[in-house]
Amino acid sequence: TNTAAVVCTTGHTDDEERVLREASEKVAVIKSRTMSLGINLLSELVKRAATVLGSDFDIEILEAHHRNKIDAPSGTALMLADAAKGEKALRCFENLISDKDLVRATVYFKYYLFETYFKFSRGDIFLKDLDLWRSYVALGATTCLECPETAAKSARSDCHAWGAHPVYFLRARIAGIMPLEPYFEKVRIAPQPSGLKSIKAEWPHPSGKMISVDLTFNGDVASGTVSTPVPGVFEWKGRSIPLEIGKNHLSD
Repeated sequence: TNTAAVVCTTGHTDDEERVLREASEKVAVIKSRTMSLGINLLSELVKRAATVLGSDFDIEILEAHHRNKIDAPSGTALMLADAAKGEKALRCFENLISDKDLVRATVYFKYYLFETYFKFSRGDIFLKDLDLWRSYVALGATTCLECPETAAKSARSDCHAWGAHPVYFLRARIAGIMPLEPYFEKVRIAPQPSGLKSIKAEWPHPSGKMISVDLTFNGDVASGTVSTPVPGVFEWKGRSIPLEIGKNHLSD
């Protein structure tokens, strides 16, 4: 259709961002993490300041929250961090993950924090943050809780969908299985092992068949197999290797 779109949600994957850009070439699309006029003005000022000041100046983002603030770093802080590019963006990210005065994100909002980790190729922090989910096992849980349970606070729900997003990140970011085109017409495999020596993962394709990877990593060398019902690419350390339908053997 030719219906215009207003998109104000956050946490989009790279492929979703690409779909939005392509849609904007055909219909009117307004996309912003926030509809606040003041915050959008501030974002533009940060962009200009980063350009004018150059690499000799550092950028740090500090947030002050009330104790019940449920997402930290907030979407606004991440938006301002995105306004700076390159080395400045990296400095903003490092401040966001190291500032101990920030309230930690809840289980739900960790989804957006995890996306940011992988944007800066820091899957190692994601793997460390899985300690929360490992603690569920110690509680005897067999499903994902809505929130951490303590002696003073109930988990509210012993089975909650928004606590299950690490399953997505393990497949989409660590194993790197993502659509290259809408509806998985093509597949992109771009693993971020983040210190892991091997990865085995599967992702169901809309056809009913499975996309599967069985990979090992030794320094900068990746080897193993990728089985896929559609063509695609395998991306590793700046290289792009075409994938054919069926079982593909990889060696570096």
